[in-house]
Amino acid sequence: MSAHIVSRKFFILLLFLGSALAFNESRETREIHRKSNSQRVKFVKENSRQRLGSFTIERNSIAFCQIRIDFDTFESIGQVNKYGKCQGGQWTLNGQIQDNVPTLCGYNTGQHRRNLFYADFEEMGRPMTMNITTDNDDAQWEITVTQIACDDEENRVSTTCLQSYKSVNGNFQSFNYQNIQTNSPPVTYQLANQNYYICFGSRTLFVAEYGAQCTTDYLVIPSGTFTDVNGVTTTSNLFCGLGFGNPVTSMF
Repeated sequence: MSAHIVSRKFFILLLFLGSALAFNESRETREIHRKSNSQRVKFVKENSRQRLGSFTIERNSIAFCQIRIDFDTFESIGQVNKYGKCQGGQWTLNGQIQDNVPTLCGYNTGQHRRNLFYADFEEMGRPMTMNITTDNDDAQWEITVTQIACDDEENRVSTTCLQSYKSVNGNFQSFNYQNIQTNSPPVTYQLANQNYYICFGSRTLFVAEYGAQCTTDYLVIPSGTFTDVNGVTTTSNLFCGLGFGNPVTSMF
């Protein structure tokens, strides 16, 4: 009788250990943390069940001051609610000098083809950390991080610039922009509270509307000077509209 009781206790213990092992395996699959100090490295979704990931970017050496982030793949990481806020998942960056790096979600694949996302190491060289959370197993991400040397005049940009263009020829777009004309029911794509600088290699831009006409969404071009449709030369700081027509010059 006593031997039978011992056997039952042993059997129950095995069941308990089996449950604990299964729980740990599931947690490790869904939550993965990595770090690197490589000059160029990719942060990727590592399995179909992963829903949380962090990637710590350690400075390669004191010779490097800045990173460039390319969103090679960024799909279905959360969505934007009717208030322009992320829900169900998001991407964040922490530890950089800039305090205006936006929280992103939705669809941002290929952003590096239209603009580059820059961030600077703090003076003491503390690491930066990217975090991704999602409640969607279909979410996908592959993000390239490139460290830029402090004396690399060709590739390093001003600390002010979150994004940068070297030419006025081409296209740029806001984060989570999707070229979809209609949806039923309507879907929100515009992210709220996006407040950052985009730098251009040339000081000539184009304008459709300006000044008091721009109340919610607009570009800030300090002391932008242009000739309006009536041939009058005008200066303004705010520009908006569905398309740009007249050239704007800023010597700011």
